[in-house]
Amino acid sequence: MRAYARLAALTALFAISPGAFAADTFLFAGTGSSGVSQDLVLGLSNGSSVTLTTGQALFTPGTLNQGWWGFDNANFNANDSIYVGALQPDPLDPAYLHRNFFTFSLAGITPGSIISAVLRINDVGVSSGSFPMTYSLFDVTTDSQTLNFNTGVNHSIYDDLGSGKLYAAQVVTKELSGSYAIGLNNAAIADLNAAAGRFFSLGGTLDTPPLVVTEPSALALLGIGLAAASLGRQRRHPLAPTSDQLFQD
Repeated sequence: MRAYARLAALTALFAISPGAFAADTFLFAGTGSSGVSQDLVLGLSNGSSVTLTTGQALFTPGTLNQGWWGFDNANFNANDSIYVGALQPDPLDPAYLHRNFFTFSLAGITPGSIISAVLRINDVGVSSGSFPMTYSLFDVTTDSQTLNFNTGVNHSIYDDLGSGKLYAAQVVTKELSGSYAIGLNNAAIADLNAAAGRFFSLGGTLDTPPLVVTEPSALALLGIGLAAASLGRQRRHPLAPTSDQLFQD
């Protein structure tokens, strides 16, 4: 290979951003299935607060009111892990995506009394992947009992967990540990007040970083173009000497 073409190829290689190579991305994979419940902390208009948990008013005895639904990965009802995100082998393939959910009983809560709300995820377990990533929470229209019988695959429920009213969108910049708090917005507070006395669910989805080649890729394209041009000249004029022949191997 001519040194000129080799230089162009090396330019292309080193100009590709590391961000172009995506890894599997997920959050909260270590929670659930071990009795770790999640909290909904409500601030009330009388100045007090109340903490609800996914361990109250269970739909399935021994299984917390939390879990996940996969786009193409079947779950089972006794699994209350709140895994969310993408799994190997291809984190950008929707078939490997998962969304999680949390259900709380608002029994005893007076309608109109809630003025603030925070979802507190306890013992977040394992988080991995490319940062930053955005974890978002949405309203859930699926019946709470149906939602918590998270067996098999259900595309309608999966879609429900990542669409509708946005309750929160939190950027995660590093590996998580301990307890993780997410403040809910006014839309969530209004829906919580409307659901007082009944069950209330939230759906969670993780936006995985796209497979992008950042600005240095312009140099990569230039290098590839130069390499191609050099090889093209070599094929068209195999006998005609050119100045870059001085740099032959």
